Amino acid sequence: METLTKQKIRKGHDGFPKLTLKAARDIRERVAAGESQTSLADEYGVAVKTVNHCVLGNTHKDAGGPIRKPNMGKLSPPKIKEVVDLWVNAGMTVSAIAGHVGIAGATALRIVNGKRTKDLPRDFDPEEAYRKRIFNKLVARCKKVRSTGCWIWKGSVNPYGYGMFTVKRRRTSVHRWMAHFSDAPHLKDFNMETSRARILRKCGNRICVNPDHLIVKPIAES
Repeated sequence: METLTKQKIRKGHDGFPKLTLKAARDIRERVAAGESQTSLADEYGVAVKTVNHCVLGNTHKDAGGPIRKPNMGKLSPPKIKEVVDLWVNAGMTVSAIAGHVGIAGATALRIVNGKRTKDLPRDFDPEEAYRKRIFNKLVARCKKVRSTGCWIWKGSVNPYGYGMFTVKRRRTSVHRWMAHFSDAPHLKDFNMETSRARILRKCGNRICVNPDHLIVKPIAES
């Protein structure tokens, strides 16, 4: 792998890997033959986006135009559903989804943002999908304790012992995000952006983020 990288990849002016013409042509041939863009990106040590640009003909113009293989770019309803599922439930990035499914990153982005209306599931709501995506990512970083019912946060914590999470370049308490994104009936009126309220825990465990253990208490009543 190291030898392949040295032979086919050179450094750009910014120091990052840059595909040679030979590597670009090789990638195009292998993608056309059915290989995954993600696996090729790992092999050549570049981003999936770089491989995707190569496939679309944006990298090394003399390597040829966009690859046109059967059904490429023609998304069927099952494939669109797969994109949505990978976005919401698997927590994959748009670039990773594009490489996995074999579509352009811009196409995957239009799907998850709800801007591609053709063949998009009728019940798809971009805001609801984003809510589920964040909630699933938070749950994936918790350890569920059967004896107490607590969901123990395994990520970073602040000096006060509360779990912390960063989303949209904003760092805040995990339990507030859980209360904001949860479907629990007793939390449905809590909006992290507008509600001035404390989130307490019935179990008394500061790093527990189980929605069933969270209680919304207005500041005036605290």
